[in-house]
Amino acid sequence: VMLKPGTSVRIEAQGDSRILAGLRRAAAARGFREDPASEVILSGSAGPGQPEKRTYQLTSFGRLGGSQTEEHTVTPWIQRAEIRYRDQSAWGTQSGGVPFFVTFQEGGSLGTELQKSSQASYDMFNDLKLPEELLYPRYQKGLGSTQITVNGFVDKAN
Repeated sequence: VMLKPGTSVRIEAQGDSRILAGLRRAAAARGFREDPASEVILSGSAGPGQPEKRTYQLTSFGRLGGSQTEEHTVTPWIQRAEIRYRDQSAWGTQSGGVPFFVTFQEGGSLGTELQKSSQASYDMFNDLKLPEELLYPRYQKGLGSTQITVNGFVDKAN
């Protein structure tokens, strides 16, 4: 087990101080110790993602008439947290993105609702939950395999 209570982790945050505070809070909640020399790295970042172009079909409930489409390009705000062992990813989570489905009240606009996904936010780091235990990345797909041959079982390690 690579990560369990008492494990030392190096915390790396890019950008806003709320990211670092959230990572430290989440690590402490799981009983991890902060150590700048650790090979287990807990990292976090937040910032604009890649612009995405989407076409939305507008429909109105309770009204007669056809539907129309609108195309919008939105640059989403993405929040990420990751646990790595050396240079291998062991766990990660992400929040943000451009919604596929949007609802809004009469008088509102699709563009206004979509722009909300571009606004800076650090909410994910307020209640970030890290796994209690985590295997080393090389063991996450199993410890090996067993082949059945005419001579019996043959174990193969990963």
